[in-house]
Amino acid sequence: MIARCKSCSVEFDVELKPRNDPFVLPSDHPDPLQAAGATGSAPTPFGVSDPAGDARKVAQAVELPRGFKLDTAGDRLHITWRWWSPAHLFILFFAALWDTFMVVWYSIAILGEQWQMAAFGTLHAAVGVGLAYYAITGLVNHTTVTLTASKVAVKHGPLPWPGSRALDRTEVEQLYVSRQETTNKGQVTVTFNLQVVLRGGEEITIVKGLDSADQARFLESRIEIALGIEDRSVSGEYRG
Repeated sequence: MIARCKSCSVEFDVELKPRNDPFVLPSDHPDPLQAAGATGSAPTPFGVSDPAGDARKVAQAVELPRGFKLDTAGDRLHITWRWWSPAHLFILFFAALWDTFMVVWYSIAILGEQWQMAAFGTLHAAVGVGLAYYAITGLVNHTTVTLTASKVAVKHGPLPWPGSRALDRTEVEQLYVSRQETTNKGQVTVTFNLQVVLRGGEEITIVKGLDSADQARFLESRIEIALGIEDRSVSGEYRG
């Protein structure tokens, strides 16, 4: 079967594409990212359902965000990024002061047999431990999104954190980017989430807390290409 790439108008035999790698273009086909004038070092995933259409979507894909890494292994594509930010160092320092205070608090309470005082400090101690754990995960953890032609998996680690999941292609109807605002003492923090619309209409968040819309759009684009999903507008989608 002969297909034509709409981004560069080159015809090629679809059978030339390696059957065991849904992310690789035929060897004699130009890179659609270069044909479209895009920049960056991102590899070019290539879906199996519609070669010409997939090449067009790759050319239109968002450029690889700073701090994100792409790695191919056989028929899999891994997208990885670290959680680290300077804010985690500040939180860790604050948590250390908080926990040090709580150690002194419990020492006084236990040595003085002030059990009510010890019980009162339980909630504060839990907050201190939670802050410390959050800061440490921010320093060492990363998220990896693994893509194949039939599945998308999200994993957080190495320290345990909720939100890891895997979805089959048959479960996914559409993906879109949402914007989230969080207010704390009058200060507004804006983050972006990647949402999935499942068959039947249920919506879930598979990646949350991204710093920019471009990061979320990049993930949306790559997942849609890998799973062969045509991008469509969704109610509630962030378009800014």
